[in-house]
Amino acid sequence: MTSNRVKERIGINRVSTIVENLWECGWQEYAAQNDDAIDGVILMRRGSKRPIDTGGLVFVQVKCGANGYRQDQAQYPRHIGIQLGKGYIDSHMPRWHRVPGPAVLIFVDDSVSKDCPPAWWVNLRHENVISPTNQGMILIPKTQIFSHHTKGDFRKICGLGSSELPR
Repeated sequence: MTSNRVKERIGINRVSTIVENLWECGWQEYAAQNDDAIDGVILMRRGSKRPIDTGGLVFVQVKCGANGYRQDQAQYPRHIGIQLGKGYIDSHMPRWHRVPGPAVLIFVDDSVSKDCPPAWWVNLRHENVISPTNQGMILIPKTQIFSHHTKGDFRKICGLGSSELPR
């Protein structure tokens, strides 16, 4: 069985690979002693040759481990259920609302692959993020796959429409 430390690293590595290599944006990981419900920040950039910071920041909580967190609910077949516990969500939700930008949870499923695991994301400020039948569970729409195509979604939650980006 993979240790929690290794699982955490798999999750963080997957996020940083997508953000830095595929999106060509910045990823700033927080050291464990500074991790206060946020594992890192995505610095949104535009362009490839000389990427320009857009000013958009996305605060990220990463969870990895299908055998620990993932507990899909039959009544929500279009969602992935991430069991965090009511106490965890109650203590962290105020922090996710306090950061000066969008806060997302990215779930990485290392049971499929340790090298290139699939991942999904959800806006933690969305009103329907907590399961109505289990207050300790975050629901992630299965359509919200975290991949190279997700960059546009993250620009939108930052309020950066294509016409608002610096040239």
